Amino acid sequence: MYTNDELTEFMDFLVEQTKDSIYPLVAKKVFKKFPNRRLIPEDKRYPRFCSHFAPKMNEFNKYSIEERIRLMYALRGKVEDDFLTRIQAHGTVELNEKHRISKFISNDGTFSLEDDRERLSIDTTGLEFVRLLDFLIEKTRDVIEPLLVTKRIFQEFSRLEPGPRHKHPDKMYNRKFRYSLAPNMNKYSDYSIEDRVRLFFAFGGEIEDDFLRTIETHGTVQLDDKRRITKYVSNDGNFKLEGIRRHIMSKPATGPEYTRFMEFLIETTKDAVEPMKVPLVLKAFKRQEGRKFTENGYGSRFHKKLAPNMSKWSKYRIEERTRMMFAMKGKVESDFLAQIEASGKVQLDKNQLIVKYTSNDGEIELGGETRLVEKKKRKSTNYHKMHQKRRKIIRSVTDETSLVAKWKRKSDSYYEMYQKRRKIGEKELSDTAEVEEVAPYDEAPNEDQDTQLNPFNAMSNLTTNGPSSNAQEWSNDEPKQEPVFEDIFIQNQHFPSEIEDVPIQEIRRIEPDTKLAYLNIGSSVQGAVITDSGEIKLHKFLNSLELILTSLESDTLDDLLNDIEGIRVRINDEILPPELVITALQTFLLGITRKSRSAASAENKSSHECLRIFKYSLLWLRSPLLWEIQQRVAEEIESHVIGEKIILVADVQQGIRNILFAVSS
Repeated sequence: MYTNDELTEFMDFLVEQTKDSIYPLVAKKVFKKFPNRRLIPEDKRYPRFCSHFAPKMNEFNKYSIEERIRLMYALRGKVEDDFLTRIQAHGTVELNEKHRISKFISNDGTFSLEDDRERLSIDTTGLEFVRLLDFLIEKTRDVIEPLLVTKRIFQEFSRLEPGPRHKHPDKMYNRKFRYSLAPNMNKYSDYSIEDRVRLFFAFGGEIEDDFLRTIETHGTVQLDDKRRITKYVSNDGNFKLEGIRRHIMSKPATGPEYTRFMEFLIETTKDAVEPMKVPLVLKAFKRQEGRKFTENGYGSRFHKKLAPNMSKWSKYRIEERTRMMFAMKGKVESDFLAQIEASGKVQLDKNQLIVKYTSNDGEIELGGETRLVEKKKRKSTNYHKMHQKRRKIIRSVTDETSLVAKWKRKSDSYYEMYQKRRKIGEKELSDTAEVEEVAPYDEAPNEDQDTQLNPFNAMSNLTTNGPSSNAQEWSNDEPKQEPVFEDIFIQNQHFPSEIEDVPIQEIRRIEPDTKLAYLNIGSSVQGAVITDSGEIKLHKFLNSLELILTSLESDTLDDLLNDIEGIRVRINDEILPPELVITALQTFLLGITRKSRSAASAENKSSHECLRIFKYSLLWLRSPLLWEIQQRVAEEIESHVIGEKIILVADVQQGIRNILFAVSS
C-alpha cells in the first residue's frame, strides 16, 4: 500500500500531465514520464492506476472536479458509481460500454470533452490494406467452413510484400485485419457482399453493426456470442455458409519425443538437491536430439506441455517427478500438488514453484532456503555486472587525498623541469642577435601570466565574467546559457592584426609561466602531442564519459552510449590535445553549475551527485593535466551554493553530447 505522500506525488504528476488534454492520451507514454522509478516500476504504473487510483477518484478532494474528470477522460479510467454521481452533479456525462468517459459537458457550458475516435482512425484505403484485402478474399473464395489455422496465409502475404520483413509477420497482418480492416468492412463496397461474408466466416472476424445491417439486407445471418458468423443464407438461396468455430485442442504430450524428453529430465535430475541451471539441461537434450529445436523451444515444451500434465505421468514415481519439477523450476498445477501433498510436505512460492519438499519417510529433502539464496545471488550478480564500471571508479579513488597529492607532486616536477629549461634558453638567447618580441595586443589591465595562458582560466573569463559590460545577470534558480564549443574555439584562434603583419621569422614565442600551460606547450603551439604519462587518449577519455552515463542511471542517456561506441569504432585511439580536453570539461562543469535549479517536473538528478560523479571520472583518468579542474569541481561540491539543487537529465545529455562533438571533430 502507498502512503498519503506517495499517492499525492503520483496524482500530482497525473493531473499535471493531463491538465490541457482535449483528447484521450496514449497512457503508456504518459506513465513512462513519471520520474520516481522507486515508487512504482514502469510496467506497473497503468495497472496500479486502474486498481488503486481510478476506483478512489471520488476521494481525491484536493483536486478540482474538472481536473479529475479530465484525468479520467484522458487516461481512459473506469468511472465508479460514487464518482459518476459526483460528475453528474456538475454536468452531463456519457460513458461507453467499459464505463469510461466518452463525453462531458459542464452545466455552464464552459467545459466540454468529447472522444472523437474518427481522428484516430487509420486510413484503410492505403495500398497495403487494399493488397491485403485482395489477397485474403482470393484465398477464401472457395472456403466452405471456418479456417482453423490462418497463420500460413498471413505469412504467405508477408513474403509478397516489398520492404524489410517483420519479426512476426503473421501476428502483424492478423492485427491489421482484425483491428483495421474488419471494423471498416462496410466501406469496402467495391467487393461483393458474398466475398466479404465468406472472408469473415473463414477468418472469424467480429461483425460491426453497420456491416451487420448491410448483410441482413442481402440474406439471413446468425452470429455467436463473439459476433462471428456461424450461418448465412442469401435471399435467393444460392449462397449458403454454416459452421461453428472450434478451438484447436492442444496435442497431448504423449508422443515419443515427449517421452524421450521426460526420461532425459528424470535421469538428469535424479540426484539434484537444489535448482539446476535449466538452460544447460535443455542444451544437453538439444545435442542429444540432433539440434531439432532451440533451447527456448524445449523450454517452452517443458513449461507448456510437460509441467501442466505432470500428474498424468504416473509411469514415474511421485518422488522422481517432484525432484525434477523442483530442479527444473516447473510450475505446479493443482492436480499434481494434491499428489505431492499425499507423499510429503511441500511449500510453494507465489509463482507455484517448489521451494521446499520433505517426503513422509524423511528420505528426501529438497530446498529450504536454497531457492531464496539462489534468487538473491542472481540479483546480486546482475547488479554487480550493471555497475561494474562505477564500482571500479570508487575503488580506484579510495584514498582520494593521497592520489591527488601524488598528481600534484608530479605536476610540480614538470614545472621545475620547465624552469630549468627556460633558464638555459634565456642564457643561449643572451648571446644571439636581438629579436623582437611580439605579444597579443590587449588594452585590458595586465593579468597574471598564469591567468592569461591557462586554458582553464581562459574559459572562466570567457564564460563567466567576460569583458562585456552588458553581460546578462542570471538568478540562481534559472538555467544559464551553456557555452557552445564552436564559439569558444573561434575566439581562442583570434589574433590581432598587429601580429598577422609581422613576418614569421621575426616572431619569438613567449614561454608560459604556469605549470598547466607548460604541459600544453607541445600540442597547443607546435602541433605535436605530449607523450609523457600525463597524456589523455581518446578511448580512455570515452571510457570516463561512459562511467558518468552509467552512474547516472537514466534511460534518456542510453543513446549517448551508442554514440560513444560509434566514435570508438570510427576513430583510432589517438592522444587528445590537452587544451581541447580541458576546454570541453570546463564547459561541461559550467553547464552543471549554471543550469542547476531548485525544482523541475521533468526527469532530473541531484546537481551535487552529478558533480561527485564528474569528480570521480576525472580522478579515474589519472592525468596531472586535470589537477586544476579537479580542484574546481571539489570546490563546487563543498560550496553551499549547489545545495539541494537539481539539474535536468536533458541538460546533462546536451553537455555530454557537446564533449563528444569536440573530441570527435
